[in-house]
Amino acid sequence: MDSSIDHRTSLAIDTQEDLKPPFRYQAFSATMAFFPARISRLQPYLPDPRLKLIPLIPGFSAVGIACLEYEACDLGPYNEVGIFFPVRYQPRLNLPLLPLLFEESFKDAGTYIHRLPVTTQTALDTGQRFWGYPKCLANIEFEDRLGWRTGRWTEGGQLVLELSVEILKPSASRQRILRTFSVLEGRWVTATFEMRGALQVTRRSNRARLTLGSHPYAEEIKAWELSPAAIETRFCTQMQGQLNAPQPAEPDSFP
Repeated sequence: MDSSIDHRTSLAIDTQEDLKPPFRYQAFSATMAFFPARISRLQPYLPDPRLKLIPLIPGFSAVGIACLEYEACDLGPYNEVGIFFPVRYQPRLNLPLLPLLFEESFKDAGTYIHRLPVTTQTALDTGQRFWGYPKCLANIEFEDRLGWRTGRWTEGGQLVLELSVEILKPSASRQRILRTFSVLEGRWVTATFEMRGALQVTRRSNRARLTLGSHPYAEEIKAWELSPAAIETRFCTQMQGQLNAPQPAEPDSFP
């Protein structure tokens, strides 16, 4: 099965002024993998010292890569790829590993999104307007073949990356909350994405494959010297969710 959304596709509405968060996602699927990398390679890409990379072990953190197919949502259907870093915002003590394993128990833990290409103008405009997300227009396609799902991101016909994840057996419905940190109009904000659906998580390193192309974005990722073995892979289907409005990033007031 091939699934793609042309970047010219957009939601047919009278004006984007009608759109306000929270936005509901009635049906989507996602694949995600985390690859270890040296903190010294990633630290220069964090724009503020209040953000701290969550260490796996001393000297190493992780890069998350996610490929998402939104089949039905308030913004219309679109595809997305996320390149992000697991971080904490002004932690009193930056513990290793635990905030990754039990992220919902650490309200100052979340993700800092480095790049977020999408396939529609509406998705780009709303993401930038309400959250300050670093979105850009791109071509993103999905293919299911021989028990693997592959998300492919290209720019001008040039490959940036392919993430292939083994299609795992559906699990019982689970609920997760993802927190993001971003800069909106010069101020740090945080937002939550509440999700429910069939979510499978594995820490077997052979369940994900990452292929990088020759586009400048790919060369940037190559410079991070990611380990080829993923430390965690997630396969999500039959998902629903809600992306909530941003709030000021003040640790004592995180929702």
